[in-house]
Amino acid sequence: MRGIPVVNKGVAGQQSFELLERFDRDVVSASPRAVILWGFINDIHATQPGAMEQTIARARDTYAQLIARARQHGIVPILATDLTLRPPAESVMDWLAGWAGALRGKESYQDQVNRHVLAMNRWLVDTATREGLLVLQFQSVLSEPDGRRRPAFAQPDGSHITTAGYDALASYAMPILEEYFVAR
Repeated sequence: MRGIPVVNKGVAGQQSFELLERFDRDVVSASPRAVILWGFINDIHATQPGAMEQTIARARDTYAQLIARARQHGIVPILATDLTLRPPAESVMDWLAGWAGALRGKESYQDQVNRHVLAMNRWLVDTATREGLLVLQFQSVLSEPDGRRRPAFAQPDGSHITTAGYDALASYAMPILEEYFVAR
Protein backbone atom coordinates (compact mmCIF):
# COMPACT_ATOMS: atom_id res chain seq x y z
CA MET A 1 0.00 0.00 0.00
CA ARG A 2 1.18 3.50 -0.72
CA GLY A 3 2.95 4.74 2.37
CA ILE A 4 1.53 2.04 4.64
CA PRO A 5 3.80 -0.98 5.02
CA VAL A 6 1.83 -4.23 5.21
CA VAL A 7 3.12 -7.56 6.48
CA ASN A 8 0.95 -10.62 5.92
CA LYS A 9 1.17 -13.02 8.86
CA GLY A 10 -1.80 -15.14 7.78
CA VAL A 11 -1.32 -18.90 7.72
CA ALA A 12 -3.46 -20.83 5.25
CA GLY A 13 -5.81 -23.32 6.83
CA GLN A 14 -5.52 -22.06 10.39
CA GLN A 15 -8.48 -21.44 12.64
CA SER A 16 -8.88 -18.24 14.65
CA PHE A 17 -7.76 -19.83 17.92
CA GLU A 18 -4.47 -20.71 16.22
CA LEU A 19 -3.96 -17.03 15.40
CA LEU A 20 -4.48 -16.28 19.07
CA GLU A 21 -1.85 -18.89 20.00
CA ARG A 22 0.78 -17.22 17.79
CA PHE A 23 -0.36 -13.59 18.19
CA ASP A 24 2.45 -12.52 20.54
CA ARG A 25 5.14 -14.18 18.42
CA ASP A 26 3.89 -13.05 15.00
CA VAL A 27 2.18 -9.73 15.73
CA VAL A 28 3.17 -8.25 19.09
CA SER A 29 6.87 -8.95 18.53
CA ALA A 30 6.76 -6.90 15.29
CA SER A 31 5.34 -3.84 17.12
CA PRO A 32 2.96 -2.82 14.33
CA ARG A 33 0.81 0.27 14.52
CA ALA A 34 -2.27 -1.83 13.68
CA VAL A 35 -3.36 -5.38 12.96
CA ILE A 36 -6.13 -6.52 10.63
CA LEU A 37 -7.95 -9.43 12.23
CA TRP A 38 -9.37 -11.45 9.35
CA GLY A 39 -10.24 -15.09 9.17
CA PHE A 40 -12.66 -17.38 10.93
CA ILE A 41 -14.07 -19.39 8.02
CA ASN A 42 -11.71 -22.30 8.73
CA ASP A 43 -13.31 -22.56 12.17
CA ILE A 44 -16.63 -23.15 10.40
CA HIS A 45 -15.15 -25.56 7.84
CA ALA A 46 -13.54 -27.69 10.55
CA THR A 47 -16.64 -27.95 12.73
CA GLN A 48 -17.98 -31.40 13.48
CA PRO A 49 -21.73 -31.97 12.92
CA GLY A 50 -23.75 -30.57 15.80
CA ALA A 51 -20.91 -28.43 17.16
CA MET A 52 -21.46 -25.18 15.25
CA GLU A 53 -22.83 -23.29 18.25
CA GLN A 54 -19.67 -24.05 20.26
CA THR A 55 -17.46 -23.18 17.29
CA ILE A 56 -19.09 -19.78 16.84
CA ALA A 57 -18.84 -19.09 20.58
CA ARG A 58 -15.13 -20.00 20.52
CA ALA A 59 -14.49 -17.78 17.47
CA ARG A 60 -16.24 -14.85 19.15
CA ASP A 61 -14.24 -15.36 22.33
CA THR A 62 -11.03 -15.60 20.29
CA TYR A 63 -11.77 -12.30 18.54
CA ALA A 64 -12.53 -10.62 21.87
CA GLN A 65 -9.17 -11.86 23.19
CA LEU A 66 -7.34 -10.74 20.03
CA ILE A 67 -8.85 -7.26 20.31
CA ALA A 68 -7.93 -7.04 23.99
CA ARG A 69 -4.40 -8.35 23.44
CA ALA A 70 -3.77 -5.90 20.59
CA ARG A 71 -4.96 -3.00 22.71
CA GLN A 72 -2.82 -4.14 25.67
CA HIS A 73 0.21 -3.75 23.43
CA GLY A 74 -0.81 -0.41 21.89
CA ILE A 75 -1.75 -2.02 18.56
CA VAL A 76 -4.88 -0.77 16.83
CA PRO A 77 -7.16 -3.73 16.06
CA ILE A 78 -9.01 -3.53 12.73
CA LEU A 79 -11.67 -6.12 11.96
CA ALA A 80 -12.41 -7.55 8.51
CA THR A 81 -15.48 -9.51 7.53
CA ASP A 82 -14.83 -12.95 6.11
CA LEU A 83 -15.87 -14.18 2.69
CA THR A 84 -18.64 -16.49 1.68
CA LEU A 85 -18.23 -19.39 -0.70
CA ARG A 86 -19.73 -20.23 -4.01
CA PRO A 87 -20.36 -23.77 -5.20
CA PRO A 88 -17.37 -25.37 -6.91
CA ALA A 89 -17.45 -25.58 -10.70
CA GLU A 90 -20.24 -28.06 -11.39
CA SER A 91 -21.22 -30.47 -14.09
CA VAL A 92 -24.80 -30.58 -15.31
CA MET A 93 -25.37 -33.64 -13.08
CA ASP A 94 -24.07 -31.74 -10.03
CA TRP A 95 -26.38 -28.85 -10.82
CA LEU A 96 -29.38 -31.19 -11.19
CA ALA A 97 -28.57 -32.93 -7.90
CA GLY A 98 -28.32 -29.55 -6.15
CA TRP A 99 -31.59 -28.42 -7.68
CA ALA A 100 -33.33 -31.63 -6.57
CA GLY A 101 -31.90 -31.22 -3.06
CA ALA A 102 -33.16 -27.64 -2.89
CA LEU A 103 -36.64 -28.82 -3.87
CA ARG A 104 -36.51 -31.27 -0.96
CA GLY A 105 -35.50 -28.47 1.42
CA LYS A 106 -31.86 -29.50 1.69
CA GLU A 107 -29.30 -26.79 2.36
CA SER A 108 -26.07 -27.09 0.37
CA TYR A 109 -22.75 -27.18 2.19
CA GLN A 110 -21.86 -23.77 0.73
CA ASP A 111 -25.16 -22.23 1.83
CA GLN A 112 -24.73 -23.67 5.33
CA VAL A 113 -21.21 -22.24 5.62
CA ASN A 114 -22.35 -18.92 4.16
CA ARG A 115 -25.20 -18.63 6.66
CA HIS A 116 -22.72 -18.95 9.53
CA VAL A 117 -20.16 -16.65 7.89
CA LEU A 118 -22.78 -13.93 7.41
CA ALA A 119 -23.97 -14.28 11.01
CA MET A 120 -20.40 -14.05 12.33
CA ASN A 121 -19.80 -11.04 10.04
CA ARG A 122 -22.82 -9.30 11.59
CA TRP A 123 -21.34 -10.00 15.03
CA LEU A 124 -17.99 -8.53 13.90
CA VAL A 125 -19.67 -5.36 12.64
CA ASP A 126 -21.65 -5.04 15.87
CA THR A 127 -18.46 -5.59 17.87
CA ALA A 128 -16.60 -2.97 15.82
CA THR A 129 -19.42 -0.49 16.41
CA ARG A 130 -19.53 -1.21 20.14
CA GLU A 131 -15.73 -1.10 20.51
CA GLY A 132 -15.14 1.90 18.23
CA LEU A 133 -13.09 -0.14 15.75
CA LEU A 134 -12.63 0.16 12.03
CA VAL A 135 -14.16 -2.72 10.11
CA LEU A 136 -13.26 -3.60 6.53
CA GLN A 137 -16.31 -5.00 4.77
CA PHE A 138 -14.47 -7.53 2.60
CA GLN A 139 -17.57 -9.71 2.17
CA SER A 140 -19.53 -6.95 0.44
CA VAL A 141 -16.63 -6.18 -1.91
CA LEU A 142 -16.52 -9.69 -3.38
CA SER A 143 -20.13 -10.82 -3.10
CA GLU A 144 -23.15 -11.03 -5.34
CA PRO A 145 -26.51 -9.66 -4.13
CA ASP A 146 -27.44 -13.14 -2.82
CA GLY A 147 -24.34 -13.13 -0.59
CA ARG A 148 -22.32 -15.73 -2.48
CA ARG A 149 -18.91 -14.80 -3.75
CA ARG A 150 -18.77 -13.52 -7.33
CA PRO A 151 -17.37 -16.09 -9.77
CA ALA A 152 -14.47 -13.82 -10.81
CA PHE A 153 -13.26 -13.77 -7.20
CA ALA A 154 -13.43 -17.51 -6.47
CA GLN A 155 -11.05 -20.25 -7.52
CA PRO A 156 -12.74 -23.30 -9.12
CA ASP A 157 -13.06 -24.88 -5.63
CA GLY A 158 -15.45 -22.05 -4.68
CA SER A 159 -13.44 -21.27 -1.55
CA HIS A 160 -10.08 -19.74 -2.33
CA ILE A 161 -9.66 -16.18 -3.59
CA THR A 162 -8.46 -15.37 -7.09
CA THR A 163 -5.80 -12.77 -7.89
CA ALA A 164 -8.63 -10.51 -9.10
CA GLY A 165 -10.28 -10.94 -5.70
CA TYR A 166 -7.14 -9.92 -3.82
CA ASP A 167 -6.73 -6.96 -6.17
CA ALA A 168 -10.33 -5.88 -5.48
CA LEU A 169 -9.79 -6.17 -1.72
CA ALA A 170 -6.58 -4.11 -1.90
CA SER A 171 -8.28 -1.45 -4.05
CA TYR A 172 -11.11 -1.26 -1.54
CA ALA A 173 -8.99 -1.29 1.63
CA MET A 174 -6.14 0.99 0.59
CA PRO A 175 -8.02 4.31 0.58
CA ILE A 176 -9.89 3.41 3.77
CA LEU A 177 -6.68 2.58 5.62
CA GLU A 178 -4.84 5.61 4.26
CA GLU A 179 -7.64 7.93 5.38
CA TYR A 180 -7.90 6.16 8.76
CA PHE A 181 -4.19 6.49 9.51
CA VAL A 182 -3.92 10.07 8.27
CA ALA A 183 -6.71 10.97 10.71
CA ARG A 184 -4.87 9.33 13.65
